[in-house]
Amino acid sequence: MKKNLKLRMLKKYPLNYMLKAMFLLCLFAGVASYANAQQVLPLTDLQTQLQTNNQDESQQFNHLLNDIVPAAYINIKGTRVFPENTTQVQVIHTTPDFLASVYTPQEELKSAELLEIRLTKEADFAQSLDVAQLSVFNQLKYVYILSEIDCDIAQVAEQMLTGTNTQITVFYAISIPR
Repeated sequence: MKKNLKLRMLKKYPLNYMLKAMFLLCLFAGVASYANAQQVLPLTDLQTQLQTNNQDESQQFNHLLNDIVPAAYINIKGTRVFPENTTQVQVIHTTPDFLASVYTPQEELKSAELLEIRLTKEADFAQSLDVAQLSVFNQLKYVYILSEIDCDIAQVAEQMLTGTNTQITVFYAISIPR
């Protein structure tokens, strides 16, 4: 009985139609997953884009990256805020090991504009960052994935990310300490 059904299906729908249908289904699934992917930019491209489009935002971005600003460090010792008694942090520094602490931030961290995730060991490449969970931050604009290990950082960054958040720009760079 099942054999007859298969033969009738092949006669009614030739193999090339079925292959085309499978191809279109796979293509649609691939496009849908790409459309839901978070965009990831190299640091230099983001800086150029900001300089071209919005000078004020470019200055604020460079201020967050290069100047001393109120910051939080989330590591094995817990969350440390500098300068002490700061009520609003602008930058959060952490590693993938402590992302769970980032997803449920303390009140003074919710004002952060930049989250820096430093990759310091090979095992960090296997960690994931759910960008959708970062919506708990009121003013977060940027996620900076900074690798201290020579790697294909674009591929690593894209593999790390899950979820999407259109309010956040994810960018990356490699900075190997000497």
